[in-house]
Amino acid sequence: MKRIEQMSLWERAYVPEIVRGLSVTGYHFWRNLSIHILHAFGLAKSSRADVTTKGKEGLYEGYVSPYRKV
Repeated sequence: MKRIEQMSLWERAYVPEIVRGLSVTGYHFWRNLSIHILHAFGLAKSSRADVTTKGKEGLYEGYVSPYRKV
């Protein structure tokens, strides 16, 4: 990791990183939203959208986690 004195102005500015993070998050949100809407109308059956599940305390009976530690 560089010291602050060695960083360029671009590296010290957090705004580009915030914009980049928001663009990645926005991409995933809109992609998943559009795929879920298409699935609701019976379209885009070959595309998979991400699904959000609750933590351990909110899991329903019979749920099998893809992770062994959960």
